[in-house]
Amino acid sequence: MAALETLKYRAFLSYSHRDSAAAKRLHSRLEGFRIDKDLVGRATEMGPIPKQLRPIFRDRHDFNAGGTLGEQTIAAIDSAGAMILLASPASASSRPVNDEVRLFCERHPERPLIPLILDGEPGNAERECFPPALREQGDVLAADSRESGDGQQLALAKVVARLLGLPPDEVFRRAERDRRRRARIPNAIIGMLAVLSVAAAGSALTPGTS
Repeated sequence: MAALETLKYRAFLSYSHRDSAAAKRLHSRLEGFRIDKDLVGRATEMGPIPKQLRPIFRDRHDFNAGGTLGEQTIAAIDSAGAMILLASPASASSRPVNDEVRLFCERHPERPLIPLILDGEPGNAERECFPPALREQGDVLAADSRESGDGQQLALAKVVARLLGLPPDEVFRRAERDRRRRARIPNAIIGMLAVLSVAAAGSALTPGTS
């Protein structure tokens, strides 16, 4: 595998234009994901763990009128250490998404292809969510953001874990710990404001002394 630190993008995000809102949210969450300082530099099968996951390539505007992949997209695929596929019925029927997946698998079979299920059902004729090029790969390990699957938090942890080369449970535990820590800060501020309000009210009710 090419050293990931020498590649331009940590990952290439492949998705249907109909899933643009979900792609934008995922892109933001991945690029803003907090990686614990004690993990940075640890050697994994994906190379040394970076300080952050950015940049992640997200673009749906460089296809020509014929719907084929543009040169910039091909270059971005070659410059990405992994591909994240937003899997849905829309992406399963998208020619550009299928072309991206096929190109990535053909040119970089040693790099991770990470499906993230948004909607649909793998193998369901009416609700298929994997494009043909992915189905040709046989069994694939997918994260499932549906409530009936992993749910959004665990699914995100699974994607991050694949990008970093870590066990999903380690990423999930650390993310939950960080989430709880950040949730305690506003609660502490609210508590302090409540104490100050009570103190101020008590001071206003206390008769002055002469």
